Amino acid sequence: MLKLHSLALTINEKPLFSDFSLSLKQGEKAVLRGDSGSGKSTLFKAMLGLLSVESGSIIINGITLSDDTVSQVRQQISYLPQAIHPFKEESVFDFIMRPFSYKINRDKAPDSDTFMKNISGTLGQLGVDIGNPKEKATRNLSGGEMQRVALVRALFLSRPILFLDEATSALDPKNIARVVKVIAAIPHITILAISHDSVWEDAGFRVIPFPGGEI
Repeated sequence: MLKLHSLALTINEKPLFSDFSLSLKQGEKAVLRGDSGSGKSTLFKAMLGLLSVESGSIIINGITLSDDTVSQVRQQISYLPQAIHPFKEESVFDFIMRPFSYKINRDKAPDSDTFMKNISGTLGQLGVDIGNPKEKATRNLSGGEMQRVALVRALFLSRPILFLDEATSALDPKNIARVVKVIAAIPHITILAISHDSVWEDAGFRVIPFPGGEI
């Protein structure tokens, strides 16, 4: 499902990581562990084709990443970055629905009424009670609520691989445990997370040491 072989990347003429490999099977869950600034988020960008590696190969769901296949590779991945940017006057519902307005996802656009129920139900599982998602503005959400709303959006794209970059950094321990429990129980989806919280490995995520260097 996800294979990295002997990757090497240099940023600003400084080697960030070299000879890094990993392999995840379909449905496997793993968490990257490494020092802050070691390049874990940069690795995600490389796997999404946003940065070029000096050497090595990236294979996503059987597709080898290249200039010709980058669009296909991105269609295999839902990505939740550290920084989330809702539009200024956007409701929670519109934020979650926004990706389905893009041409690449239009054929996956769900029925609005059914989707509303699914949004509310999933947010409830994640410990978020915001009332009507069509009436709640994203600008009125706390940082932790916004992280979980963004997670719901990533999940509802229903892609086979999910990248999570510090997806629970704004949450308290109780809600971190709640979110990780929900994520860990999702079958079939392959998940690679970045986090320093031990709750991920407690939930069965495989820990992958990341040996990158400071940038």
